[in-house]
Amino acid sequence: MPILTLQTRLKEVGRIRIGQKGPKGQPQKLSCFRFTSFDKRAIDKIAQLYGGEVRPCTDKDLQGQHEVITNASELPFIVSPVPPSQYMELWSGGGCQRRCDGQTEHISGKNCVCTPGEEECKPTTRLSLVLPDVPGIGVWRLESKGWNAAVELISTFEFLQKISGPGRPATGLLALEERTGRVDGKTTRFMVPVIRTEFTPGQLLAASAQSLNPGDLSLPAPQATQPATVNELPAPNADPAHVVKDPNPRGAFFAIAHEMGLPPHDGDAKEMYYDVVGKVVGRELTSLAMLTDDEWQTCAAWLRKVQSGENKTPKRISDYLTANALSGEYDPFADVPQDEVPA
Repeated sequence: MPILTLQTRLKEVGRIRIGQKGPKGQPQKLSCFRFTSFDKRAIDKIAQLYGGEVRPCTDKDLQGQHEVITNASELPFIVSPVPPSQYMELWSGGGCQRRCDGQTEHISGKNCVCTPGEEECKPTTRLSLVLPDVPGIGVWRLESKGWNAAVELISTFEFLQKISGPGRPATGLLALEERTGRVDGKTTRFMVPVIRTEFTPGQLLAASAQSLNPGDLSLPAPQATQPATVNELPAPNADPAHVVKDPNPRGAFFAIAHEMGLPPHDGDAKEMYYDVVGKVVGRELTSLAMLTDDEWQTCAAWLRKVQSGENKTPKRISDYLTANALSGEYDPFADVPQDEVPA
């Protein structure tokens, strides 16, 4: 019997991250998932499943842990019993300074001090997930400070949990999705964590029909031609290729380029891309439209290694970055507020 005054919890095996720190400590977004954990066996297994090189963490706050930046922009998960959390938070070198629900600041117990529309705090969304193919009993925590994740992620998570029914654990796919928006008249690209599923809502409803009254969801009852039990659901794709390949390699290449601070591939930057990308694919280019999907895949993988420091940075890229260093005011982890995203 548990101690009545003690709140129990599942162990956190590690973190699912969508960013890293650059050579000078600057935040950098990634187009594929990064995992960190004290459990090296778990990190080794993740690298085996989703690619990437296992190495010790170099971040000061992650000493003693291991990490891997995978090739996966999509991976399966099981919903954990740990409920998601969401607050407006303000952090500094001394830790969390404010944690607000929009009305009450919970650290001080006072009213929220932010001015609407001018908030210093960032929406901070946390999900705890179980990775079914990775050793360890516990959860992996995903954290996002983006506006799009704030308004979409928890609602999708809870809908998936509800539609799966109480008779079976909810499962889904965690993915990174590239989006664009405009800030101060400039187009920006950013990655948003999203939840997907391999099954239709009708299949999920039909699978949980024995333990869930479809009327509870205000949806029509599943037809007799649909699967009636969990065992009759179509088997998930056994080929893991869908989690280790970029669904849009061209988009992935330019998402990474944007994360690095490189310019769009038009105007004065065309010659730089023709030169650098041409050397990667081994032929002279006069247009990036000449590249095949496989070549874009090769280029995205190569640029990801340049970004992480595994590959040497070409001189034309390093010269551009040196001459056009981003100011410290730019925060690549703050995506575009929902009301600024074009329809």
